[in-house]
Amino acid sequence: MTTILYGSTTSPYVRRIRLLLEDSDYQFEPVNVYEQTARQAFSDISPIRKLPVLKIDDNVIYDSGVISQYWLMQTGADPLTVQQHNLISAVDAATDSLIIIMQSKNSGLTVDESKLFYDLQIGRVEACFDWLETQAEQGAFAQWDYPTIALLTLVGWVEFRQLRDLSVYPAIEAALAPFANRPSVLATVPQA
Repeated sequence: MTTILYGSTTSPYVRRIRLLLEDSDYQFEPVNVYEQTARQAFSDISPIRKLPVLKIDDNVIYDSGVISQYWLMQTGADPLTVQQHNLISAVDAATDSLIIIMQSKNSGLTVDESKLFYDLQIGRVEACFDWLETQAEQGAFAQWDYPTIALLTLVGWVEFRQLRDLSVYPAIEAALAPFANRPSVLATVPQA
């Protein structure tokens, strides 16, 4: 069986799948989404043009959410609870809004809170982080599981891209600290 994970070395969604696959035999195939030729070649693999993509022999799985569900099912892990899905949804919402903000800035657009679209994105990020902080205070990220992986990769990406000051979320920081020196975490730190 040949397993290939297509992704970038900076994407929080790709990194979370790399961490999920940490004990598995797979090949990582980097994709530079900022380069036109690479983007075009990648569209032959994924019509939705989102990273990551997992290819197992001739089977192709799009999107980190579907990949994670498939992988957890294949490895016999317990199904995620509704609360765990809610944690992941909050992480995903914050991540998606921050990606929109970052891509807007990279495209030369002015991110202005007076514009409804950006006000919604910024408000969503703040609400999600506030809620995740409360969940961290209550112990939601005390074990190495997929919700913790999702939060850790979001925080690592936010710090790498210098998108927000996360020091105002001490419970998140404390919850993730025990996992900071895992070999897979250190090996997947975002790099330019």
